[in-house]
Amino acid sequence: MKARPIHEHPRVVVVAPLYHDSLGGVGRQAKALTEKLAQMGVDIRVIARRMSGLPPCRFSRAVPLYRAPALRARVHNLEDKSLPNLLSSVSFSLATAGLLWRLRDHYDIVHFHGASVPLLMNVMPLKAYGKRIIAKVAAANLGTEAGDLKTRYGPAGHLMVGLLKQVDRFIATSREIENALVAEGYGAERVVRIPNFIDLSIFHPAGEDEKERLRSKLVLPPGRLAVCSGRLVARKGVAVLLEAWAKVVREQPDTTLLILGDGPLKPALHQQARNLGLEERVRWPGLVTNVAE
Repeated sequence: MKARPIHEHPRVVVVAPLYHDSLGGVGRQAKALTEKLAQMGVDIRVIARRMSGLPPCRFSRAVPLYRAPALRARVHNLEDKSLPNLLSSVSFSLATAGLLWRLRDHYDIVHFHGASVPLLMNVMPLKAYGKRIIAKVAAANLGTEAGDLKTRYGPAGHLMVGLLKQVDRFIATSREIENALVAEGYGAERVVRIPNFIDLSIFHPAGEDEKERLRSKLVLPPGRLAVCSGRLVARKGVAVLLEAWAKVVREQPDTTLLILGDGPLKPALHQQARNLGLEERVRWPGLVTNVAE
C-alpha cells in the first residue's frame, strides 16, 4: 500500500523494548527522546516490553505507554544470541504486532529503537497499513541488527536484508554503523547519521563548590576521578580500560576510576584489577540510580 500523507503534526509510535531508566543507554535515551518530543507537542505513543524486577521509574503522563507481554519477563538483557532470547524477542514482536494493528488509526510513523527481530517481523504489516518506518541502529558487529546480517546468515541473511529495505530511514549513531548499513545495501539516501545525544540539563560541568559537596556526599577519595558507566559485558571494553588505567596510575598515582554498573564479567574484571595492583585505584559502586551525580 502507498504510504499515506503525513499529518502537519506527525503522529508517532515508538517501539522501544528497553524503555526504562535502569536498562542502559538505549532505554534511557528512548525515554528521554520520547518525553522531549511530547513536550514539543508531538502526538506520540510508546510500545515497550513488559518486564518485572526493575527499580521504580517515573514515566511522563504525556506519553501513553503500552506494555507488550513477552516470555521471561525477569530477563532484561536479550543482547546475546541464544534460543531463549530469540523466543523472548519473537513473543514481544507478536504482541507488538497486535498493538500496532489496534492503534493503526492513531499513528503515521513507527520509530523502532533497534533494527532486529521486532522490526523484521513488523515491516510488511506496517507497509500494508501505509505507514512510514524509522529504525535506529545503535550496535555494530553483533549480528543482531541491520548492517550486520547479510554476511552472517547466508540465504536467511539476504532475506532479512530484503525485508529491511522497506524501511524508510535508518538512523546510525556512528560512522561505523552508517558505513555498515550502506555496505549492506540500504542506500546512502536512506541512512542518516545522528550521534547519541547528551542532555546538558543533567550532564554538565559542576562548579568547585558543587564538586566538593558531591565528593563528600558520595564519600569519594581525593584527587582526580574518572567514571565509566555501563554494563560489564565484553563489548563495553572495560578490560581494555583497566589495562590502560594501570598505565595512568603509574603516571598519576592520585587518580581513581569509578566503574558504575553490573554484569556477567564483574568477577573476572575484579580479578583483573587485583592482578594489575589497582585495588586502591578502582572502585566498583555497582548499579546506581544517581549516575548524574
